[in-house]
Amino acid sequence: MSIGQVLTAARQQAGLTIEQVGQRTRIRPTIIASIEADEFGPCGGDTYARGHVRAIAHVVGADADELVAEFNRSAAHLADPGSQEFFAAEASAARPQRHGPNWAGAAVLVLLLVIGYAAFSLLRGHGASTATTAAAGVTTGASPTPRVTATPQPSATAPSGSTATLPPGTVAQASPGAVTVTLSTPSGPSWISATTGSGRQLFAGLLSRGTSQTFTDGSAVRLVIGNAGAVDLVVNGKNIGTPGGMGQVVRLSFTPTSPSNG
Repeated sequence: MSIGQVLTAARQQAGLTIEQVGQRTRIRPTIIASIEADEFGPCGGDTYARGHVRAIAHVVGADADELVAEFNRSAAHLADPGSQEFFAAEASAARPQRHGPNWAGAAVLVLLLVIGYAAFSLLRGHGASTATTAAAGVTTGASPTPRVTATPQPSATAPSGSTATLPPGTVAQASPGAVTVTLSTPSGPSWISATTGSGRQLFAGLLSRGTSQTFTDGSAVRLVIGNAGAVDLVVNGKNIGTPGGMGQVVRLSFTPTSPSNG
């Protein structure tokens, strides 16, 4: 039997593939296949060929010394291959093998993209809903939740487009050519939002029971009251009383010609 036949039979007897032998010897499978076919040219010369034969023989359980001696007897006349042949073998071994498209991987990628887009849409929709609720600035119910709490500076008379905190029971005097609204909470707490006619925020927060706020603007004062039954209103010096029932949310607008509300 030739060297290649001995190595092939020993490998098969050991239950190994050419790839497994290549992993254990770190010799490229194409060179191992050439040696098993008794083609030693791709090895790059007699010295490399002897080393490859010895390494393969150790892995497959063949007699390495005997095979190397046989190689020396049978391949002594072989010359080293030309550079063109050697590099052609190297290029062939290094050339990557072509594979078909990985449809499973593509399907997984598409599925991940769909899941990611769905999650993004859900989060974006949730964020938009939260932003809309915050922009509305009011929750209908018995216990409205304040959006922000302002800390106005106390003043007996508030300038145009301003807000003032007054002692309980105090009513601010109406300013000529402007609208002045005094809001008190004798019956319980209430959430309040007050803006000017141009939409500028005067106040947004929770008034505790027994407190008052006064708002003044040159064109209009617009109110959102979260617990109308707990509030008393005085508009331009005229007491118009409670604007609604307990737990009721009302929206009111007053001008310099009020007390009729809108």
